[in-house]
Amino acid sequence: RLMITMSKIRTAVQDEFKLNIKRKSRKHIYVVARTVYFKLCKDFTDYSLQRIGMTLKKDHATVLHAINNIFESWIFCKNYNVNDKKYINTYSKIKKRLHTDLESIQKKSHMPFDYKDQALFWRRKYLRSKNKKRYMNAVINYKTRYCK
Repeated sequence: RLMITMSKIRTAVQDEFKLNIKRKSRKHIYVVARTVYFKLCKDFTDYSLQRIGMTLKKDHATVLHAINNIFESWIFCKNYNVNDKKYINTYSKIKKRLHTDLESIQKKSHMPFDYKDQALFWRRKYLRSKNKKRYMNAVINYKTRYCK
């Protein structure tokens, strides 16, 4: 499964909010930006809450609180509060941008190239042409080392 990296998500959020979300601040705009970042990371990656929080030096409880309480309250109150509607729209805008990036990544990587298999193929071909005994020793060494 292809994923957007957390650094791309962080860059998208920082571009949209025009601030550094790694900064240690409790100002409202920073909390909002971090909440959007946490929600997008949860949507686009398979990482745990602990790992998502570690990117901003926060613990898993902070991430969980942001996703379950702050973000959900925006959705609940978006019809009554103009700011909450604005934050949801910003989240949707960034999510749309990341979906476009994900689609372009999927188009580029329709056939992944396996370099390990290619290297093994050429190594075998080279050793086979050089010396049969040497080739057999290389295969035995490879199997004992990597195929356990």
